Amino acid sequence: MLARMKDFKGFDLSAVLDDDLVWMKYKALSKVGRYAVVGASNWMRNLLELISPVFSVEIRVFDASEEEAAWEWVGARQALLAEKSA
Repeated sequence: MLARMKDFKGFDLSAVLDDDLVWMKYKALSKVGRYAVVGASNWMRNLLELISPVFSVEIRVFDASEEEAAWEWVGARQALLAEKSA
């Protein structure tokens, strides 16, 4: 799985405190082998590195300029959207 972060300003703390939401995300990540995060800010990078041992998924953070390497690391490629025909 790959997450691309652009203009990320933060998150709602109540989402972190919602047990059902946290459990759902934890269960979903248990089905993922590798999770690449592209373009995370320094504080997000630090947070991900801190919490990554809690998850069974390998989490790796890439700079925005390293997106191609991130896709390669997860073993996938970006899907291209088909152009709409007029």
